[in-house]
Amino acid sequence: MKLKLFIILIFIAKASLFYSQNFEKGYVINNQNDTIHGLIAVKNNNTSSKKCKFKTEKTDKIITYTPDDIRQFRYQNGKYYISSRIPNDSTNQLHFLEFLVDGIVDLYYYQDNINEYYFIKDINDSLVELKNTQYYEKIENTTYLRNKNEYIQILAPILQNSTKSCEKLMRTQVDYKSLISLIQFYHKDLCTQNECIVYSKQIKKEKFHFGVVAAYESMQIKDITTPRVSGVLYEYNTVYYPKLGIFIYIPLSFINNQRSRLIFENTYSVEKQNNQLSYPDGYYSYQIQMKENRFNMRNNLYFSYDLSRTTLRPLILGGIFLKTTLDSELKTQVDVYNPNNMLAITKSETTKTNYMNMEAGAFVGLGLHTKVFKIPFSFDLRCSYGSGLGSDAKFKATYFSANLGIILL
Repeated sequence: MKLKLFIILIFIAKASLFYSQNFEKGYVINNQNDTIHGLIAVKNNNTSSKKCKFKTEKTDKIITYTPDDIRQFRYQNGKYYISSRIPNDSTNQLHFLEFLVDGIVDLYYYQDNINEYYFIKDINDSLVELKNTQYYEKIENTTYLRNKNEYIQILAPILQNSTKSCEKLMRTQVDYKSLISLIQFYHKDLCTQNECIVYSKQIKKEKFHFGVVAAYESMQIKDITTPRVSGVLYEYNTVYYPKLGIFIYIPLSFINNQRSRLIFENTYSVEKQNNQLSYPDGYYSYQIQMKENRFNMRNNLYFSYDLSRTTLRPLILGGIFLKTTLDSELKTQVDVYNPNNMLAITKSETTKTNYMNMEAGAFVGLGLHTKVFKIPFSFDLRCSYGSGLGSDAKFKATYFSANLGIILL
């Protein structure tokens, strides 16, 4: 059953990835300088630097353009890419560079599988890289990390006719937001007639969100060695119980501000166990009935990613958890039988115990993210695997849960 569920989850994930390509309105300009309007697939900067997936209508076949096939492409009122060669590239190939700022000084951005690069055009209309090479310097047995600040040496002569821009340059780092701000500031300081166009999408400040979560979970524990009955291995029954809690999340703008998020989730549950153990011990045989109520807290830290930006968004998630038993009450009834199977002794006892106090593990899941009456909520199915922590809690547990989260703030 678990294997079938796992196969189904893998199939759903692959299907979601296949069908969830998101397209936005835009246009391409081919090598004949013809402008073709249509729909462009939304990709990250690394993928967009290599290819552009385009179709004129929703039902049309997707055409994949490389930097050799077209001169440029742009999303409607959004990011803008041009085909160009970059300095110091031994392959001399064309790449799609993101056109960040069109002003007195033009700013471009390129990302490959490893690094990010920024370029401006000099007075000869050639691309010049803005970089800040780091190196180690050893002075009196102490090693220091130094910056060469090549970008300052390149930009200072260009910005020299704007004192304020030169001052701002000394506080600027080689990153996406800082360089856009600097070049835009320089243009506004010198040019009041022509507007400086920033093609990059506005970078929103990350904001924490708060919500509530309700879940229904099943738990199966195996391979327990309990200190209550020394040396006896037994298996728990599957337990079903609800959970309630809260969560906070922050969008991850460095991946995708609208589709990725880091979530901390805190939930509480009451698990009711009802198990029976029978075993012989010399002359007598024992039957032990155990009823236990456990009040648990579980903390999840996980990453969630929407596979599309449609109204109904498939999502994938994965993370780690720490589960703590805050309180536990155990009711035990021991029946002792003689060889004639006649009850000899009965003993009942209620105790507080913390024998299974902590557990840690990991989980993965699939779900949907959407809005109902303008209220964002998500629904997902998760599979978790955990192990007890400590010498007195040797066990492994498997969980399956259905979770509903509602964002309030």
